[in-house]
Amino acid sequence: MNLWTKRLLILLSVGGGYCGLVFMFLLFPQVNGRIFGYLLVSAMMATFAFGIFSGLRFIEDEAKGLRLLRWFFAIQIPIVSSPVFAYQLSSGAAANLSFIGSNLAAFGRFGSEMGVWILQDRPWGLGLNVFALVMFIWTGRLLQNQEIGQPSSPGHPQESLSLKSTIPTNT
Repeated sequence: MNLWTKRLLILLSVGGGYCGLVFMFLLFPQVNGRIFGYLLVSAMMATFAFGIFSGLRFIEDEAKGLRLLRWFFAIQIPIVSSPVFAYQLSSGAAANLSFIGSNLAAFGRFGSEMGVWILQDRPWGLGLNVFALVMFIWTGRLLQNQEIGQPSSPGHPQESLSLKSTIPTNT
């Protein structure tokens, strides 16, 4: 796998997950002692921690890490809004397209964000994080190429993040 591909996936998962985890940690003072609020913020923190874990697992074992990263990108794809439940997640980057209420919106950003609203006065609507969808498809192709033993980026030298010994051996 290309070294720049690895770097991008690690940045989005570990860097984006860490950024999101810090943002969610900063929400704790705003909960004001409500148990449900603490549980909700804790679940959001666990989601970003899963992103960090997925990226670290990818460093250790590419195939297993790619499977986890696909799940992490998959949960970032939907944008749902209703008076009963609303959800949005992005880690690292986002390119959102949505139709919420009577508004068609396109929005992009670098960074992390997660929002979950339960029984709030939110308009009806749907959308998707196009960036997460592209990453989901791309990690699937990388995983498929790895399983059948093909290079994931033809024409590029196979580079590695692992350390290699440079001590000569006499055999």
